[in-house]
Amino acid sequence: PTGAYNTSVERVVCAVSCIAKARPLVKDAILQLYHPDDLSPWADAPLVQTVRQAALQSHDVQQNFAEQAGMIYLLNSHAFPNNASAFFALCSKINHDCEGNSRFTVGADGLGRVVACRQIAAGEEITQNYIGDLVIGSSLFRQSVLQESKLFQCKCIRCRSPDFARRVPCPVCHPRTEDNTIDADVGLEIEEVAYMTFHPEPQGQWFCDTCEKWLSTADVEPALVMMQAFESILPQKYQHCIKNGVLLGQSISEQDCAEDYAGCIASLGAQHWLTVALQLLLCHRYAEDLIQGADSAVEMTRESLMDTLVQIWCWFEVVGLHHYWMRDTLLCCCQALKHTEDDEHYRVAAMYCAFLRPSIIGVDNQQQFDEVIKLVAENMDTVAQLLHNEGNRQLLSGHADTAVLWYEQGIACNTSNADVRRGLHSHHCKACLELQDYFGALQDVHALRSLPAAKSGCTALRALLMDVQYTQMEYDAAGTPVPELQALEAQLKELIPL
Repeated sequence: PTGAYNTSVERVVCAVSCIAKARPLVKDAILQLYHPDDLSPWADAPLVQTVRQAALQSHDVQQNFAEQAGMIYLLNSHAFPNNASAFFALCSKINHDCEGNSRFTVGADGLGRVVACRQIAAGEEITQNYIGDLVIGSSLFRQSVLQESKLFQCKCIRCRSPDFARRVPCPVCHPRTEDNTIDADVGLEIEEVAYMTFHPEPQGQWFCDTCEKWLSTADVEPALVMMQAFESILPQKYQHCIKNGVLLGQSISEQDCAEDYAGCIASLGAQHWLTVALQLLLCHRYAEDLIQGADSAVEMTRESLMDTLVQIWCWFEVVGLHHYWMRDTLLCCCQALKHTEDDEHYRVAAMYCAFLRPSIIGVDNQQQFDEVIKLVAENMDTVAQLLHNEGNRQLLSGHADTAVLWYEQGIACNTSNADVRRGLHSHHCKACLELQDYFGALQDVHALRSLPAAKSGCTALRALLMDVQYTQMEYDAAGTPVPELQALEAQLKELIPL
């Protein structure tokens, strides 16, 4: 059905009528999509109530048929432009997964396509994420959306794994203030933060990597009180903006969002998904204002915009989400930085856009992505050096995990061979994580010299030296020598007995 409808019920009535008038072969194929068999657990769900109201208004067909057709329409159809929808014999049967390896898109030619979001192994099930951009939410939030809109409880691997989208500062390591908020330096990650993560299995408990223990109910209660307060209000308030890409200022003001973001920082910290979602909205609004040359109501600068994008990119890496879900904000920010002739930050943002290119086939802004990638190709050497330099800076600051991300992007600039790229990624991940230990250990030379087992200690030091030398050779070959690595090599040589 096409056109505008005053209510969801009217739209379902029209869909039921279309299905009823379809050719017998097509009608039978559509009816085979029906599920679930038993609606009693979902009897009070708004979606079921909508279908039953539509069935009562579908006078030309039997009520049982109308209910089945209405359910199929709301649960299995794919959206097309101009308020249209379509069913597919195979595509409409693809199962949901919160880390879906494909997505449905409609191209400029009006044809629907299933596009891979990542490499899919032979024999691997093709899955899709049914809730779009809302997939950045926590397991608790995703479950509630899926139960309301699709009538099932998701049991995918992500929903059964530790929920990194719901991490908050550990209340044992970071006691809350008198008003039950987080210290400002902890919320903004100015100091090192110990986070606790919710593990749904086996018993649904919180674990702190720094404490290295499961936290009791009494331990986490101060944090949970504030968390539950925010999680009961903000998702519903911002769900429409996140899901449909609605800019701040249209339905929610920039000031309102900024105040909510400040509240999230003070109560949830920087790694909770609500904090990140509001960051994305604020970045997008600020970037749009830069493009339009308008005074922005968002308190941000070009430098802080780029820093925030990097933080969000790293958050997606930690959570394990595909960066496709930050595509619109990233592209808009890239265009804004180019518009303001901020070349250095633009090239880095453009590099991120280039990495998203394989997974954006068919989206509305594909042409804009292609323009960005063309500019990236013309400046590949400069982009690679910028990424390497940033990796060095992060590494020398002790942020090995973040450095790994920058090195990987820079390495990929210099080679088109996927196998070589994967090999270099593996080496740099290992080297960077070990280098973090090197720098920490070298702060206390005495501790190194008094290792319990002198022989194994010397062997370990020699292995570290070889890794440092190998890494240094790679930087030298890439034309980005790191003086600190040379100094580190000299220090290690002093520690190792001849």
